[in-house]
Amino acid sequence: MNNLTGRTHRNLVVTTLTALVFFSETMLFRTFFDVMAVVGIRPSALPPVFGLMLGPHGVFGCAIGLLVADVITGEPLLGIALGCVANLSFGILPYLMWNAFDELNKRTLLPIGLSSVENVIRYIALIFINSIVNSVFVGSVMQIVGIGYIVQSSTIMLFLNNFVFCGYSVRI
Repeated sequence: MNNLTGRTHRNLVVTTLTALVFFSETMLFRTFFDVMAVVGIRPSALPPVFGLMLGPHGVFGCAIGLLVADVITGEPLLGIALGCVANLSFGILPYLMWNAFDELNKRTLLPIGLSSVENVIRYIALIFINSIVNSVFVGSVMQIVGIGYIVQSSTIMLFLNNFVFCGYSVRI
């Protein structure tokens, strides 16, 4: 295999495997951890962690896994579309922020790792910002479509779910 074919194959495998993992986890969590009508406990650490570890293909795989899970469980079309957008942005934003930080500081873009205290603090800060952005996005959409408000128990739960689960993944 030439380099381009090998890279394409790797990207396809990454996308497929992350889609399968995210789909499986989503279906499991929906079965056992539905807490509220709008928000439940979800495998929210996966999109940003897979994005940081595997790049855009990891994020895209998570979006595909969520899309398939939403279609199977009969989510409304608007919910599927907005969920996919939220999942993509939630997954890719930390990856983009991590690399932008390196570029602003004129550092060589290195693989993302938590091998130093600086990187752990940086990861936690990115996940905190990302959790706020995602919660505000979902809350805004809920307010626009008339099913809730930007600040309510479900958006606070979403923020905590995203931040805590992503923060906990540092220990893995």
